[in-house]
Amino acid sequence: MSDKLSDTEAKAFADVNQRLGMGANETTFCQDHIMSKGSGPVHMSSDPLASHIPPKIIPVASIADMNKLVGIPDTNDDSHVEYPEPARQEHLNLLKSANSTDEFHRSVTPEMHENIRKAATAYVLGNSSKVKDYEPLINARMFPGKVAAFVADDIVITADNPLIIKPGDPQVHNYGTITVKPGGYIQVSENATINCQQFIME
Repeated sequence: MSDKLSDTEAKAFADVNQRLGMGANETTFCQDHIMSKGSGPVHMSSDPLASHIPPKIIPVASIADMNKLVGIPDTNDDSHVEYPEPARQEHLNLLKSANSTDEFHRSVTPEMHENIRKAATAYVLGNSSKVKDYEPLINARMFPGKVAAFVADDIVITADNPLIIKPGDPQVHNYGTITVKPGGYIQVSENATINCQQFIME
């Protein structure tokens, strides 16, 4: 555990780890992993072959389980969240009448898929109760799935080693401190939650 954290911050770090099924002080990588890559962007991906830092892959059975892993309360401000129109009964009927998952997938139109995708994002990032009617559709269309976890005590991001969060499965990051040196930056290209107790810009 980072010695830079207060007791309250250390507990918050441990709480995220607990949601990820990890020990309070457990990590998946350290700053040495970033340094060993040499000069150039550091890619983090749910695909181990595309990631410079190996991800910890966590199986996720349902959107409710995904919501628990990410840990954003329903009471948080959701003004930035795009909610879809209410789930149509005809779409729910398609799921009920399908004889198999494959049959349901074949019946999903592009518009229906887009609404399910929006609902899944809103379920996790916003107020899940507002898209509760989509839950069976989300689970049938998108689960089981997985989350890639990246956990470290302290990381330093420099101009030589910017951090690039790549597309793929959702990611959960948990850090004690993130220090961004002059010229350093973080580029997020995927649904990712970054938990950090201290964010330091130098």
